[in-house]
Amino acid sequence: MRKVDGFLFIGDPHISSKRPGRRKDIDFASLILDKLDQAIKIANEKNYIPVILGDLFNRPKEDSESVKARTIRCLLQAKH
Repeated sequence: MRKVDGFLFIGDPHISSKRPGRRKDIDFASLILDKLDQAIKIANEKNYIPVILGDLFNRPKEDSESVKARTIRCLLQAKH
């Protein structure tokens, strides 16, 4: 078992290939995945376990295979 220095709590990312509501973002999924990627990098730097507190995806089934693959690649970067 590896020693860790704490936890990094990540609130509901709600990753989605579709823009919610009136958002104007051109690529909403990339925006959210970039934030998740930054959180994982911070957790790795500080030797924290990243903990996602709620909904990873916005809907029960994400249709975009690309978004699902990008999410998996991002999560696999976590040291713990």
